[in-house]
Amino acid sequence: MARLPQSGQDAGDWGEILNGFLLVEHNDDGTLKNVARPGEGVTSVAGKTGAVGLTKSDVGLTNVTNDAQVKASDVDDDQSLAANSSTKVPTQRAVKTYVDQKTTNTVSATDAMAWAIAL
Repeated sequence: MARLPQSGQDAGDWGEILNGFLLVEHNDDGTLKNVARPGEGVTSVAGKTGAVGLTKSDVGLTNVTNDAQVKASDVDDDQSLAANSSTKVPTQRAVKTYVDQKTTNTVSATDAMAWAIAL
């Protein structure tokens, strides 16, 4: 692996070691090799050249979807749904428990009449 010469350890070999290091990024004539650098575009990838546009299959991601996933911190498992949050997503269990609790309570005749009139 290319490395820089080390002071006191590479006596007599500095030239070879430094040239090996420089050849990683430079051609024999001293010009820079055509390699991607941070902030620069690439000139070829996955067998394509020029202004490259890639698809999922070009990089072996054919079965990957772009579906967003809910973060665990955005999930609310409070079965009373007391948080009344507009940013949290209740779990199936929380919704089922909440609905079951609301529908298994006994309804008085007065409430039943009020509902019937409201409908």
